[in-house]
Amino acid sequence: MVSWVDYLTSKAKNNIVSYGLGDWFAIDQSTPVGVTGTYGYWMSVNGLATIAYALNKIADAKKYSDLASNISSAFHTTYFNATAHSYATGSQAADVFALEMGAVPITEQQNVLQHLINDIRQRGNHTSAGEVSLPSWFRVLSFHGYDDVVYDFLSRTDSPSYGYAIIHGATSLTEDWDGPAPARGQPLTSQNHFMFGAVDEWLMRSLAGIQQVANSIDYRILDIKPAIVGNITYVETTYRTTRGWIETQWNRAGTAFTLKVILPYGSIAHVYVPGTDATSDYETLIHIRKTKAMTIFKIGSGSYTFKSVIGVNTKRN
Repeated sequence: MVSWVDYLTSKAKNNIVSYGLGDWFAIDQSTPVGVTGTYGYWMSVNGLATIAYALNKIADAKKYSDLASNISSAFHTTYFNATAHSYATGSQAADVFALEMGAVPITEQQNVLQHLINDIRQRGNHTSAGEVSLPSWFRVLSFHGYDDVVYDFLSRTDSPSYGYAIIHGATSLTEDWDGPAPARGQPLTSQNHFMFGAVDEWLMRSLAGIQQVANSIDYRILDIKPAIVGNITYVETTYRTTRGWIETQWNRAGTAFTLKVILPYGSIAHVYVPGTDATSDYETLIHIRKTKAMTIFKIGSGSYTFKSVIGVNTKRN
């Protein structure tokens, strides 16, 4: 991976990499190749910094962390449109890349997010992302509390959407959004192609709420923070780690919410229980703090049940 980053560095000009295949099979084809290429460069460098940190190679971690910061700064300088409060052509891909890279100044973050949300809503709750930008699309929306927007997209059955491909006979992930039934005049593509599998990450991290915190290794430290969205009333997920199985299960009936969590030996977690009047089967021994929207519990390995009262607002804070 060091050699790969060295190669990308040799191709970069002022920390911008302007080559590659672009955002493959994107609905919005306007995203410049330099946007996707530079994001890939940043992602590789940032990943290498994380690896160096995990291996306790502090000098290398700082080297690659500094380079990642320089790349994100170059991205902002090159592509930010101050008038439109967006990046490059204003595509959803460009905006989510900028947000995930940390390229957006704090004073502009809400403006760029609003530009992104407006574009999704104007497209009838559809993404315009391709294979490269879709993982960032899910992560950015969820991180900033817009799981309701993700839910609205996943509920669609018109093109382009997962639902459209499914109702037209897709039994696996396909290379194109439309699967077996091209709706935009494009030719039929691969019908068994892990192109748009990023939704799986959202299902586990956001809907089920199983999230490894930054700088944690092998699911040692977790946040359990499920997104309660739409008309979904029951979610159950198991995830296998080298420490053992992590399990979450939540359900809601009216305003009654129940969350069950199982952690393997050696793991700890903060559990974010939405709503009010939250309780646990360990009473107050593991309660650490409460906000207006949720109660946070700190737990170790074992099995736990939490209950609360939730409202009808499904936007996660």
